[in-house]
Amino acid sequence: MRLTADNQYRWQDTLLEAVRIGGVLAGLVLLSACSMSGTSQASHTVSVDAARVGQKMLPLEVSATGNAIAYSSFEIRPEIDGQVAGIHFREGQDVKKGYLLFTIDSPILEAALQEARANLSKSLADVRQTRSDLTRDIAEMKNAEAEARRYLRLNEEGLVARDQYDQAETNATAMRATVNADRAAIESAQAAVSSIQTTLDNVRGRLRYCAVRSPVDGRATGLSVQEGSQLRAEDPTPLAVIQQLSPVYLTFAVPEEYVSQIESDAQAFKLRVEAFADSDRSQAQNGRLDLSDASRDESAGMMRLRAVFPNQDRSFLPGQYVSVVLTLSRETDALVVPAQAIQRNGQDLFVFLIKPDSTAESRPVVVRRMLENLAVVDQGLAPGDLVVAEAPLDLIPGTRVTVREAGFSGAD
Repeated sequence: MRLTADNQYRWQDTLLEAVRIGGVLAGLVLLSACSMSGTSQASHTVSVDAARVGQKMLPLEVSATGNAIAYSSFEIRPEIDGQVAGIHFREGQDVKKGYLLFTIDSPILEAALQEARANLSKSLADVRQTRSDLTRDIAEMKNAEAEARRYLRLNEEGLVARDQYDQAETNATAMRATVNADRAAIESAQAAVSSIQTTLDNVRGRLRYCAVRSPVDGRATGLSVQEGSQLRAEDPTPLAVIQQLSPVYLTFAVPEEYVSQIESDAQAFKLRVEAFADSDRSQAQNGRLDLSDASRDESAGMMRLRAVFPNQDRSFLPGQYVSVVLTLSRETDALVVPAQAIQRNGQDLFVFLIKPDSTAESRPVVVRRMLENLAVVDQGLAPGDLVVAEAPLDLIPGTRVTVREAGFSGAD
């Protein structure tokens, strides 16, 4: 049993439950013994196992109840308008990064894709035709220029009239303008092809949003649609939520009195944090304390902390309450007795102290915490005191005892 953050004496109602009945019966025996004469009580001897109060170096453990929360949560939202054509997971299913979650049918994008493809095909045909026209017009231009040069020579030799040369030169000039127009038309057609290709790539890119995939490994929860649901990109409600569970956060609270020691120890060494479910510490996972999110609740006198756990086996799920144990620096010279030596009388705790005259005395004690099979005692005992390790039912104050065995020793 360890010191809990909720109630440092909660262990009294759990670990000492086994001795409650024994305490009641011991009280009954004590009442019965009151009717005995002093001579009869003194002559009654009980054999007991005894243990000496020892001093040990013990780890200082702070226990609390932790709550598991997802390490991160990703809201899955549609990037396009459309209709849910398929849902490819079950609520609560574990999925891998890239897993297909939804398919969305978008008639608008499909129509835009077909239109862009048709426009691209037409523009490519225009480029091919303009290039063909350019090839033809270049040939005609060359012929026209050759004709103009021939008429120039003939005109200079006086064989043809000037107006025949002028007409040939006009024809050559016109073909050069036609070739330049063809080249401009090709540039325009190529620009149109580039623009349409950009539009087509954009539509194809948006169509990729029709396949909605998981951004991380995690658990798919919060499914809010069904097949056939109409979607809009600006819808405020996510289609689903992917919770990242490995690693996972555990949040818990500890009394403020431990804050300074936690901060000091965290700077000196890596604090050990354990967490386990169903009170089974044998199945505990080790985690890492994360002080970046620490906050104080002054009204409750508590400090809220969180730790990161690998959670590879998904032992801890969001919303689950688990036991958390934070181990601080070790406590030296702690007074310890066997846990079973602690007796209860109502709300009071006591042990049977064996006096030098071998009689039993009921000694009230203050127990700070339990650690495995040890009770750490703050008040009522001193090192070396001999106590009954496990009181028999007929043991009452003043009874003479004989020690069968002193098998437990608290000394280091």
